[in-house]
Amino acid sequence: MRVDLGALHRATVLCSIFALAIAAPAIADESEDSKKRGTRQTQGLEKADANGDGSVSEEEREAARSARQERHFKEFDTDGDGNITAEERTAARERHEARQLKEFDVDQDGELSPEERQAAQRARLRRGSFE
Repeated sequence: MRVDLGALHRATVLCSIFALAIAAPAIADESEDSKKRGTRQTQGLEKADANGDGSVSEEEREAARSARQERHFKEFDTDGDGNITAEERTAARERHEARQLKEFDVDQDGELSPEERQAAQRARLRRGSFE
């Protein structure tokens, strides 16, 4: 049996080009995500660096964490009475789920697939601790 190496080489090159054409948008998206993540992390660090010395001390980290917790509490405590009721928790969960669907429900079927849930989880992890 004789193999036409020229044809095999052309087929390999065509398959490689096809694979790159398919992967290019995903690579570009990942690169864009990386840029956004870097910008978001930088902004978070700058925000946490209260004294502007270019580094985040333990006190500044704790202050940023406390501010984040306070924002979250206020988001849950919609009537502003200083308490979070079961109804407010449920409403906050529903708002969160709606945001998740809007951002990560790629196929627009009204629910998150396991892959879409993983993308949401990765996004939360990438956002870092200084938001």
